[in-house]
Amino acid sequence: LYQRGCEAGNAAACGALGDLALDGKVAGATPAVAAGYLDKACTGGRPGDCLTLAGLVDEGRGVPADPVRAAGLW
Repeated sequence: LYQRGCEAGNAAACGALGDLALDGKVAGATPAVAAGYLDKACTGGRPGDCLTLAGLVDEGRGVPADPVRAAGLW
C-alpha cells in the first residue's frame, strides 16, 4: 500500500517506506533504498524525513557521505 502511494507521489507514503526500510521491515531493503524513499519524502515537503535523510547523508549510509548536503537538509 505504501509502495503504491509513494509511486503515486504521496510524500507521506515515501517517508513511511523509508522508515520501514531503515528498520529492516521492507524485504530486500538497504540503506540506499531507504535513502531513495526518504529523498522523495523530503522533496515532497516532509521535514522529519529530511532530518532522517540528513543523518544518512552525513554518515554515508546508503549514499555517498556529503556533509555539505547533509547540512542543507538539517
